[in-house]
Amino acid sequence: MNVNITTLIVKKAQAGEKKAMEQIITNYNDQIFRLVFYRINSWTDAQDLTQEAFIKAFKNIKKLKEAEKFKPWVYSIALNLVKDFYRKKKFLSFLGQANDLENIIEYDPYSENKSDLIKAKEFEEEIKNKYIKFLSKNEKQIFMLKYIDDLTIHEISQTLNKSESTVKTHLYRSIKKIKRHGGQIK
Repeated sequence: MNVNITTLIVKKAQAGEKKAMEQIITNYNDQIFRLVFYRINSWTDAQDLTQEAFIKAFKNIKKLKEAEKFKPWVYSIALNLVKDFYRKKKFLSFLGQANDLENIIEYDPYSENKSDLIKAKEFEEEIKNKYIKFLSKNEKQIFMLKYIDDLTIHEISQTLNKSESTVKTHLYRSIKKIKRHGGQIK
């Protein structure tokens, strides 16, 4: 989506225009859902967290000082919700209340993009199982934002609040480790 159009729509949303908020959801819903789903492997939970990300974004959209930074801002909200999800899951597991079936991937039977999502998920699982296990936490996060979520270096930098050179360094290291273990990254 064109950056200038996005900025205009975000500014309208900041002014309280509901149509602009609907347009933002239309433009970013699939991207945020994919980001969350690839990290938690639960269709239902990903839908809930995606919705929660937009609710949080719209409650705080007036606090966003630079409208052109909306995308990395909403991505960071979603990533924080994923972290909270795992903290809660760990806590429930500690209490013995976690359901063993939670790890089964759930698919929406009404989704038109189901086959694309399954193919993308299979690719992500292959990468995760073969290569990502060799990466540090930062390398893994940056690698996934770049190659799974398709963010630019600049967007990753803004999302994680890290310098672009730090992002590039972690990305370079992750690619080097993956290649060392037989992976091919373009």
